[in-house]
Amino acid sequence: MLWRSLWGSLLPLYAILLPVPDAVRRWHIGSFHGSQGPLSYFEYIHKVLDVRSFDDSAIWTSFLRCASRIRHILDWDPGFDLRVLRVLCDRNGEKTILPSLQSLSWADDPGCRSDEALPLLAPPSLRHMIYRVDSVTPIEFVGTTLANVLSKAPYLSSLTILVDERLSQRLSLLPFLSHFQQLRRLALSGWQVVTPSSFTDFSSSLTLEHLDCHLEGFEGNQNIESALEVPNLMLLKLTGTRSVMQGFLRSLRAPRVRELDLTVWEPDPEHGHCAHADLCGQIAGAQFSHTLQRLILRFRGPLDNAAAQGHLSDSSQTSLSAIVRPLLSLKSLRHFTLHYLWKDTALTDATMTLMAEAWPGIEELMLSMRETAPARSPRPTPLSLSKLSLLCPNLRVLSIPIDLEHADAGACTPAPNDCETTPGRSRPHPLKKLDILGQRCLTTPEAELMRFAQFLHRLFPCLVPRSPVTYALMVDRWEIVWDKFRSLSAMALERGEVDAGAPSLFTLT
Repeated sequence: MLWRSLWGSLLPLYAILLPVPDAVRRWHIGSFHGSQGPLSYFEYIHKVLDVRSFDDSAIWTSFLRCASRIRHILDWDPGFDLRVLRVLCDRNGEKTILPSLQSLSWADDPGCRSDEALPLLAPPSLRHMIYRVDSVTPIEFVGTTLANVLSKAPYLSSLTILVDERLSQRLSLLPFLSHFQQLRRLALSGWQVVTPSSFTDFSSSLTLEHLDCHLEGFEGNQNIESALEVPNLMLLKLTGTRSVMQGFLRSLRAPRVRELDLTVWEPDPEHGHCAHADLCGQIAGAQFSHTLQRLILRFRGPLDNAAAQGHLSDSSQTSLSAIVRPLLSLKSLRHFTLHYLWKDTALTDATMTLMAEAWPGIEELMLSMRETAPARSPRPTPLSLSKLSLLCPNLRVLSIPIDLEHADAGACTPAPNDCETTPGRSRPHPLKKLDILGQRCLTTPEAELMRFAQFLHRLFPCLVPRSPVTYALMVDRWEIVWDKFRSLSAMALERGEVDAGAPSLFTLT
């Protein structure tokens, strides 16, 4: 177990050949990833080669026995060890010294020839690899490195390529990656983008199950003949503009997708809410709609543009129901996350009821919206929690904004235990995690918060222990918080830092 994973370097392994000086142990961590290594480390490597203790058969046998137990190497730049790796592999009959290595994470450095070092290490057992490409790495250098790894580890199943955003040229790797016949997971981030031309050669992969990438160039892709066939794809994580997403999903033929994670950028402030609803409708009508179990949507707008900010913060209100409604037909959905940062959008009890009725098997529900100060758009009240408790018996994680300020007077009235009033309910509701988002609870009086806590305990007894001491501790903490806030508010007023008619300190916080 001690040898199973190494982090940062192979120093513990080299120590079998030659004791490692304290200076090297202290300074070698953090010296990689393209930075200049400490002189003492290079001196130690040279000394290993000069002493050549690996010529002793007993030491060499012990070295290989420990090396064969290493399964994972994390955050390592193998270029610094290139000299010793060449000698050790040559001593081992031109074979890798790590025959059982399964996962490898390394940073590229063109000056240290990682394209030569990695093939010295990669055994046929290698299955998972993370490759960090430096900003000054030549494009042909990356291709050579992957080609050399392919010759040693043809059964690689998971590949993550992290490209520095400062890289001046974009990589075109997808056609080349099709040579990895067993690749199941592919993640491309940073400056690496996927376009229709680069995806075509790779789209016929029969093994690919997980794809994570940034899309460009699919806006006008409406030709049915250019369908992208990925028959066994199960997880799809994409970033790009809304029009690119629509073009890609229109061409995608992937009937087994279970998880869809989209980060959608909308550069045009004039085509926000309705266009987002169209995208959700396209998801609901996709080939994989009957198998989709997890859906994560992040809608972001052009917040770096002052004019766009003015448009997004106008007085008009839109409702989240228009976006959610097309998704209600996804009957297999078990996890739904929506981060809508486009503009201040209304989320009502009626919309929450629609989701609860459409997704009775939902297990995780997380909704967050853009907040403005002062907050204007409606938010769910405790009535939504009652509906979710009644209609979603499998809900375990809930994260939504709650408005206690505008709730009905009887919304938080304690009711009999949920499992006693619901027909057929033989067990308490399983909800174990509840995150209340937004700023609206900060202005709620302590007494109302106490009633709300008791209300939550009745609905979701698995959230907190049944002991009444829990409530006493909760009230004590709230009293302390409120005293501090009152002191800060009074101090700010005395100093003239805020006007008496200004928004409350809670909203500003």
